[in-house]
Amino acid sequence: MTIKWEYQGKRYYLLILQDDTPDNPRHCNDSHLDTMACFHRRYNLGDILKDKNPEEFWQRMVQENTGIDSDVLSITECMEIMKPFAVWLPLWLYDHSGITIRIYPYNDTWDSRWVGWIVVRREHFESEKAAIEYMRANVKTYDQYLAGETYGFTLYEKVNKE
Repeated sequence: MTIKWEYQGKRYYLLILQDDTPDNPRHCNDSHLDTMACFHRRYNLGDILKDKNPEEFWQRMVQENTGIDSDVLSITECMEIMKPFAVWLPLWLYDHSGITIRIYPYNDTWDSRWVGWIVVRREHFESEKAAIEYMRANVKTYDQYLAGETYGFTLYEKVNKE
């Protein structure tokens, strides 16, 4: 798509194109405060983690944040221990002619499933509401990446040759 306009006697062209090879927003940027822990047998989703399954993820979270030996704790027990330290939301994947991700279930139980969590430490935010909004925005960005809704632009100024 090209948009043309004139402003203060100068002509501009804005060229907008779909980015066919975008950077994965979970891998190209170390500045996000959250962890996206996803577990799927066919896709490598979310952050690159050493945890092989949800139990290992939550046990590591407890160990790192509390120092408690968590090797025998269940996911539910780990989550209970982590409540004072972190906020999290579930992640749901819809897989049908492409994939999309969000923080609440899809109505299609055949092509969708729970895949993990996005987790952030409470200490980084003034309120739980702020933490949830931050995670929602990051899930939306990641969903746009997964769905191929990534674009780039170039702005040109037309130079008159005299």
